Amino acid sequence: MQVTSQDKAPAVIRKAMDKHNLEEEEPEDYELLQILSDDRSKSEDQRAMAEGRLMHTSKR
Repeated sequence: MQVTSQDKAPAVIRKAMDKHNLEEEEPEDYELLQILSDDRSKSEDQRAMAEGRLMHTSKR
């Protein structure tokens, strides 16, 4: 899923929820997080998040 700096968090969360068949959930119940780390032992997904290529959402 591609997002830009112009996209608002609730819209990004809604797109992700729709993609993963979570239409019944409310985007307001989730947060959009970016995890930054310099640790070389992290997984590819964790490095992607640190580089801004992959975002993680969590339910509040």
